[in-house]
Amino acid sequence: APRLVVHAFVPLCDNENQGIVPVPPKLGNGLDPRNNLYWGALYGIKTHFKKADDWTLVENIENPATHILERVIFKKILRDGKEVFLVADAYRGDRMKECLLDYFAALSGNELQNTKAGDKSIGISGNADLLVFNGHNGLMDYTLEPVYNADGKRREAAAIGCVSHPFFKEFYIKAQAYPIVNTTGLMAPEAYVMEAMINGWSVGRSGKEIHLEVAAAYDKYQGCGLRGAKNLFVAGW
Repeated sequence: APRLVVHAFVPLCDNENQGIVPVPPKLGNGLDPRNNLYWGALYGIKTHFKKADDWTLVENIENPATHILERVIFKKILRDGKEVFLVADAYRGDRMKECLLDYFAALSGNELQNTKAGDKSIGISGNADLLVFNGHNGLMDYTLEPVYNADGKRREAAAIGCVSHPFFKEFYIKAQAYPIVNTTGLMAPEAYVMEAMINGWSVGRSGKEIHLEVAAAYDKYQGCGLRGAKNLFVAGW
């Protein structure tokens, strides 16, 4: 069956090591995935997708790499039989820079990996189809050099975090990546945003449709009004 892979890079929320407005200590411990705001909490990536009816957890790996505390792999099967995999990596909250560097290395095709998902081998990092950064916008804290595309392949990208559009744009251009969803303002990078984006993207919706679906999901959970939510997200350039 045809297959799509989304690889999400999730730096855990960290009061001490990130330039964020502090959250309650239990939610903002960047070394504790289980309770972390962006991972184990109610709308964290792991918890939210585990509770979603159409997604199944196929792998849960602790410490798959030096900077990564946990990797989860979810799978869903579309009506046409196509398989969609979500590989999400919980990066230590004090390793934001490494998380960003890994993300850009993947986006630019400088890092190509595979991993096991049940009895299948699937492509991750630069071998994935959609690469998502989800968490505090670490480019506000670190000045990094853009990474240039290594293989001429155009990958699809998203950065779900505060004001990601202006911060990530140049990096996408140099990596020759195409942005599916970015943001223009302050926001909560919670899992329903990624879920709405993947749901639309995986069935081939247009950028305009994905934009609207993501905005509707954000408004549903945040109650900020659809107009405000639409203004918060950008699809494409």
